[in-house]
Amino acid sequence: MPLITLPYLLRVLGADKYGMIAFAQALMQYLVVITDYGFNLTVTREISINRNNIQEVATIYNNVLCIKIIVMIICFLLMCLAVFYIPAWRSEWLFYFSAYLIVVGNAIFPLWFFQGMEEMKYITLINILSRLLSVAALFIFVKTEADFVLAMTLQGLGVLIGGVVALYVVYYKYKIFINRLPTKQEIYDLLKNGKEVFISTLSGNVYGQGATLITGILAGSASAGYYSLAQKLSSAVVGLMQPIAQAIYPRCCTIFVNDKKLFLKIRTILMLSGTLFGTICSILIFIFSRQIVLLIGGKIYPELTTMIQIFSFITIFTMLNVLLNSILLATRKYAIVQKMYLAIAILFLITSIPITKFFGSYGMAYCMLGVEIYIFMQSYFHTSSGSIN
Repeated sequence: MPLITLPYLLRVLGADKYGMIAFAQALMQYLVVITDYGFNLTVTREISINRNNIQEVATIYNNVLCIKIIVMIICFLLMCLAVFYIPAWRSEWLFYFSAYLIVVGNAIFPLWFFQGMEEMKYITLINILSRLLSVAALFIFVKTEADFVLAMTLQGLGVLIGGVVALYVVYYKYKIFINRLPTKQEIYDLLKNGKEVFISTLSGNVYGQGATLITGILAGSASAGYYSLAQKLSSAVVGLMQPIAQAIYPRCCTIFVNDKKLFLKIRTILMLSGTLFGTICSILIFIFSRQIVLLIGGKIYPELTTMIQIFSFITIFTMLNVLLNSILLATRKYAIVQKMYLAIAILFLITSIPITKFFGSYGMAYCMLGVEIYIFMQSYFHTSSGSIN
């Protein structure tokens, strides 16, 4: 969907207002990570293993969804304090409250349930339909720069509608719904099991979404907008790999337990195909970067053109990391993943702030390239035959 909405929003809202939306989206993504708490990976495994025991699956579903809703409410209260405490945010309180719909929609969407039950078609169908509805509304109702709050609201509503529909599908097909509050022991066990993945995901968000926030603070909203545009373009291409990674994860969990030789063979096939596909995408993005900018903005933005060229190199490593992440987590090396992402988050904060201060958005982009290369090297090593055996 970003490929469809980017040109329109940039032309209608302008770089500054689009930069505000990018800033808010980055902020909301932090809250999404907190409400997810790594359940999309850790709980997926539990549901995948127990999917033939519908009673156990129903218990997991009830407990996880309850915890996510409770955390979502806590995050909303904390955001309210921040919005009314920070003067610049206070004047745009409706804008930030509208952005929070993204958090609500993500919190109630049981992605982990569909993944564990290997019902990926529901994820794809619901996401496509809800996003199409949101995109159509953006084109119909957002007409001027003053409509930036409406643009944020419509994007949040698309995510929220997807979450509500997904809950209905689970109830209609499996007759599973929230029927009680989890016990203290159940809450403790879920939070304990997801701790490592949560810390690693939150650490990853330090450089993932934090890059846009840091760029906006140090280089201005326009540069943040350009950085976000290039990042979203790259993410849209990388997103082609995401359904594959989501589909293989529960299967890899089972195969790793039963047949490590087959597991390593699958890893090799995924790496070869991912490298080929990623290289082709990266070359095309670099060659046609100028044409991409003309298509998105209607005119040449030199800073955006260079940013897209830098991200063409980032794209290939990010694609491979998406695949390697599912493979690595299937081996249950949660502690290693946690340490890896925590280390890169700390290194990123130490280096990116001074580099961005002196070199602007370009410095941030090169920092991101270094981050993705480091993650690739570490993930590749920890999923190698020597490391697994």
